[in-house]
Amino acid sequence: MKILAIETATFICGAAFISEGDCISLVEENCPRTSAEELPRMVKKVKQLSGFNWDELDGIAVSIGPGSFTGLRIGLSFTKGLAYSHDLPVLPVPTLTGIATGISSKTESYRIALFSHRNLYYTQLFHHNETFPTGVDIPVLWDWDTLKSRIDIEKNDVFICGGEHITSKNENVLFFPAIPSAKKIGLLAHERWNKFIRNNPYNLVPDYIAPFKITKRKDAVS
Repeated sequence: MKILAIETATFICGAAFISEGDCISLVEENCPRTSAEELPRMVKKVKQLSGFNWDELDGIAVSIGPGSFTGLRIGLSFTKGLAYSHDLPVLPVPTLTGIATGISSKTESYRIALFSHRNLYYTQLFHHNETFPTGVDIPVLWDWDTLKSRIDIEKNDVFICGGEHITSKNENVLFFPAIPSAKKIGLLAHERWNKFIRNNPYNLVPDYIAPFKITKRKDAVS
């Protein structure tokens, strides 16, 4: 399988080209607010580095969420445009599973926690004994106090992505950093092609987990 993979669900924006389970080229940066501007350039650069032709691709993998509201919309919209113009299927890959890919844990299970906003984290528990992880439960959105209490109860390794302004104030909580990557999204899509493939992807929507609400400021002028 030859796959173009895209990650914009987190503070990382990137693209990767995966061929037969190997990452041939990868371009990504920490640019959480400029994904719309940077993603086309990154895809172009990956294509130049790897030399693939669009008609050689088997599909496009994209980090589908949960994650950044804006980032998810940018990544999926861009992916749909490429898929439509080149008649390719899309592989929506769960973001937390992508982050969990390749993680080495010393405990029977381990927890991934991805910072959302305020004091909230998307989190999910995974088995430790697989290179390509399987979730023990479904992703949920917890505040830091709830997450911390579960960390204390479970005694599992915890891998946290983002929210350093919160975790830095909790030095008594043991956790490890977790880094998202377009490479992980592509490798997972290759491994679980039959599970993720969507041949008619145009009605796909990001997996936000929790609904986003648009509220009116109290001091706004009506």
